Amino acid sequence: MTSPVPSKSSKELSEEHTAEYQRQLPGSLGESTLLARGLTNETIEHFRLGYVSSPISGHEMFQGRIAIPYQTVSGIVAMRFKRVGEDGPKMLVPVGDQGRPYNVSALSKSGPLFVVEGEPDTWIGWQCGMLTLGFPGAKSWKKLYRRILMHWNVTILADGDEAGQQFAQQVAKDIHGAAMRTKIISFPDGEDLGSMFLQYGGSDGIREWLGIDG
Repeated sequence: MTSPVPSKSSKELSEEHTAEYQRQLPGSLGESTLLARGLTNETIEHFRLGYVSSPISGHEMFQGRIAIPYQTVSGIVAMRFKRVGEDGPKMLVPVGDQGRPYNVSALSKSGPLFVVEGEPDTWIGWQCGMLTLGFPGAKSWKKLYRRILMHWNVTILADGDEAGQQFAQQVAKDIHGAAMRTKIISFPDGEDLGSMFLQYGGSDGIREWLGIDG
């Protein structure tokens, strides 16, 4: 939808990279960073998150970053690398990566769908028992994604900044008439799903704040 479908050999290589960086995660700065966000080991394992301690050849620029594989039913189709700390670009991607929705497995299930900005909020949404589809950044939305949200009850969780509000409004505008229902819930200034999750004491607190039953 957004880029050529990766070849079988490319997906096999991505699988090898994912498995290697998963092996490098335990005891690393990457693991402690993920746990500090409130993630459980189950969530970390579900999303197959890793850490680049010893880079695979060609990945030297990603050293010291959290490895985020993009999984689909057919395999791993992309990988992004998130910084740990405040130094350097927030996210690095291999050359040629054009961006795509994250956690597309949510679309194989049924129920209300929550759209968020960024992979970390997707992790938290999943951990809270929400069907969560992420987009990698406020500017990553493309109108053609309208098709994958047809016939869903969609709640867009808007980050508490200008970019987050613009993202939510654009998504709502573009899926109007395609989704069964569209709703925006905006977080307070400076907040996002991850920070609110910590403030409200975890899954039960944030689900209550969002008005989710059960």
